[in-house]
Amino acid sequence: MELRNLSYGELANRIREEQKEIIVYGAGMIGQIVIPDRIDFFRLREYLRFYVDADPFKQGQKISVGGYGYEIKSPETLQAYCGGRKNIALIITNSHFYPIVKALDELKELEEVEAYIAPVMQVTELKNAVKASPVMLEKEPVIPKVIHYCWFSGKEMPDEFKRNIEGWERCCPGYEIRRWDESNYDVGKNPYMAAAYEHKKWGFIPDYARLDILYHQGGIYMDTDVELVRNLDELLYQPAFCGVEKWGNINMGGCSGAVAHHPMLWEMLQEREKISFIKEDGSLNLETCGIYETRPFIRAGMRIDNQVQNIGGMTVYSSDYFHPYDYMSGELTVTENTFSIHHFNGGWLDQKAKEQREKTRKLYQAVLQRMERGNT
Repeated sequence: MELRNLSYGELANRIREEQKEIIVYGAGMIGQIVIPDRIDFFRLREYLRFYVDADPFKQGQKISVGGYGYEIKSPETLQAYCGGRKNIALIITNSHFYPIVKALDELKELEEVEAYIAPVMQVTELKNAVKASPVMLEKEPVIPKVIHYCWFSGKEMPDEFKRNIEGWERCCPGYEIRRWDESNYDVGKNPYMAAAYEHKKWGFIPDYARLDILYHQGGIYMDTDVELVRNLDELLYQPAFCGVEKWGNINMGGCSGAVAHHPMLWEMLQEREKISFIKEDGSLNLETCGIYETRPFIRAGMRIDNQVQNIGGMTVYSSDYFHPYDYMSGELTVTENTFSIHHFNGGWLDQKAKEQREKTRKLYQAVLQRMERGNT
């Protein structure tokens, strides 16, 4: 398998010029949200054949790209399809990509296949693409000076999280900092949240709770693994804001805020109401919040390009504002725009996913060098 690293525009040109068939490996957040947007934007749908995912529950389902459904197939189907074909562009979507690359390297049928790692492409493009855009501001602050956070489980909070909250107090004097836990929040008000609590998957409970709290209370929300680097006052002069990760998806945990009853928060809550934490086969739905938080914004016209946008009256800031840390490579890129650093502690990950993330981080530079050699 030949790894390459091109921009999306360069890859699109290569696919058209050489009439390559696109196969997407991975039907997680990037596969479901980022890749459909990029394929649609660069008008590559006619070259897309199918998706691949190792999760048997996903196999047979379809992902919508430009209004058309593309089936998710098994890795064995990929192996059979690529045998003897040289005109394949395989797009790997997993940010914990190293174990997948290692497994695909062992398949003889993929020896002459070109492969591209979408999260690496995203980061490479961002190094020269992140820029601020004008934001429509109110004359007076409208978001309340309240910082909300969640801590469920009844366990003692780790010292590193306590230090983060102490940092919020230093950066934002005069703000009320409000903790939400089992004593003052009903985790049973939503089936997804109740099931996550029952299974002790603490990291998934705030995915619903933070939207619910902001919608009814207004204010600012941050996850406990967020380090604040400067005062938030200037963000209060708008009805609502949030930020994206480097992949371009919404993540409300890094720092988000709104007036009470903002319509985009309502749309996000309605999206969440459709989701079950328990799959039909009894396994747990461990999809990340980026899928569910981003869908309402895409419906409202958002592009997955990591640029500042106003969607439904909510400012969507680029990743350098609240998510400058890249857990894939371990790199931190703070800019003059940065308010907070979401450290992505990974409380929502199972042990296997944590190990995959760590392997990818340690070997990121080696894989990047291999991709650059493939370009020559």
